[in-house]
Amino acid sequence: MEPATLAWSVAEVTAFAQRRAPRPTRLVAVAPTAGGVASVQLRVERSATGVTEETRLVLDEPEVSVISNNEFFGR
Repeated sequence: MEPATLAWSVAEVTAFAQRRAPRPTRLVAVAPTAGGVASVQLRVERSATGVTEETRLVLDEPEVSVISNNEFFGR
């Protein structure tokens, strides 16, 4: 997934996690923001019912607008 300065491609992240399966995958990105630093963690692993995906976003800014995955990925 390097270089980290490039935007993530949903297709490439999906393919990367699929190649690693059944091993779990964890991706981390960090970027400067006006309020400090933003970080995101994406965890993908198999579960009893299929695949579990967990996304965590951390921002230092006091006012944050939350959007859904569908809005973020343009679906």
